[in-house]
Parts: sequence; C-alpha cells; structure tokens
Amino acid sequence: MHGLPAAEIVSRLEAVLPASNVTQRYQGLVAGSGAATIRGILVANIPNVAALRRAAATNCNFIISRQHPYFYQGGITDRGNQQTLRGDPVVEAKRKLIESGLAVYRIEAAWDAAKPRSVAAAFAAAMGWQPVASGGSGRTVYCDVAKTTLGELARRIVTRSGARGLRITAEANTAVSRIAITPGMEFGSEIMAAALRDKAVDAVLTDVVLDVDGGCPYIQDAIAAGRRIGLIQTGCERFEFPVAQEVARFVRGVFPEMKMDVAPESEPYWMAS
Repeated sequence: MHGLPAAEIVSRLEAVLPASNVTQRYQGLVAGSGAATIRGILVANIPNVAALRRAAATNCNFIISRQHPYFYQGGITDRGNQQTLRGDPVVEAKRKLIESGLAVYRIEAAWDAAKPRSVAAAFAAAMGWQPVASGGSGRTVYCDVAKTTLGELARRIVTRSGARGLRITAEANTAVSRIAITPGMEFGSEIMAAALRDKAVDAVLTDVVLDVDGGCPYIQDAIAAGRRIGLIQTGCERFEFPVAQEVARFVRGVFPEMKMDVAPESEPYWMAS
C-alpha cells in the first residue's frame, strides 16, 4: 500500500466522530501535516517520545492519542502553557520527531462525547468486572464484587493491571463490595461526590485526582463523617490502556486497509521502600 494523506485519514475519522468535539481547542489533528503520507496508524494514549519513535520505526506514522504531544491540555489545566513552553527543549525535540513525517490526532474529547463511560467500562472489563446499573456522573460505572477488603482489592488491581504506583486512601481492612470506577483529574471533589451518592459504594477506583482540587480530601472528610469508603488511584497509563485497545478496534473498523498498532502499556512509577 502506498499510503494515504493524513488529511484523508482525518476526514474519514471525523465522519464517524462527534464533529463539535473534534473542533475543541487542542483536539483533532494537533501536530504534523495534513499532507503527510500515512502508511499505518498507532494508538497511543500518551504520545510520548517512546510512542513517537515506535510510530516512526513501525511505519505507523499517524498517532491517535488521548493526550497532546506538547502538553497543551485545555480545560481547567490550561494556564497558558503553550506560551510558557514555547522554545522548551523537550517540546522542541518532540516537534522535530513529529516533523520528520508523523501526524498526531487527539481523539479524547470526541471519543468521550460519543462513549462517555468507555474509559471506566474498559478498565472494569480488564479487571474481570461487569458494570451494574446505578446513578452517578456520565463517565462512572459501578461494579459489584464478591465481598473483599480495600487491601485485597488493591492487590487484585496490581496483579491484573501491572500498576505499581497505587495511591490508597482509607484503612486496608475497609470492606468493599461495590466499586465506583471513574476517570478523575479535573473537578475531583465533584466526581467523588457524585460517586458517593450511591450509598452502596464503598470504594472509588480512579486514575488520578488532584489533591488541591479536593478529590482525596473529599474522601478523607467522608471517612471522618462516618462513611466507610476507600479510594484507589492507579495512575493514568494503566487506567487508560484498556480504552486504547477499544479505540484500536474501532479504528480498525474505519480503516481495515491500514496497518494498525497499539503502543504497549507502561508503568512510569516505582515505589520507595
């Protein structure tokens, strides 16, 4: 196959995605040229240097990601960092890699608009859990599990996901039988409050909540007020890897003629002893 222009890949992809979300700031084709000749597609949640090098080496030079290669996130985490990072050596090194023939398409907003629970549901499936119907925010799923403890739940997550850097709030012997699984990050206190409206929930499982935004302190205050509840944070890479595999399956359906690859999951954390 001789390849397709990046602009054609974008056009076909956006024909099956919610268009209004593709046009949000820092979404869609965020790096590289629409004229680049694309010979394959790499799905990589985080388009870091390792992923960019993999894309170049495997000829999967159209990268579909959840994050921005130059760290321009948008939303409440955007505080003018595009200007701040102008000329930054790390950003410029990545820019040079991308300009060698890569293109990066950020799918996050459009994907989450179409499938708001998919990040949480994909992680639940990877853990072997089946979501049950319950209330809560649009990105949260709830799973009933055989009665266990927060400590045992954490060990299961380590075994099944490979995550080494779990952050756990509450005592290890806290009883758990219903888990709220939800992406964290922005507005952590609101996300935690929504998850806890289900009175049967006794553990919240997320990627990351910002301490300064109240996610972890909210759980601490709930415990102090008498709620038997625990919080486990896995980190973004392990939490979001299952949805990368789901995105890859979706993209294969749109581009059956293209070579496809998924960047392998990684664990950037180690624990001090």
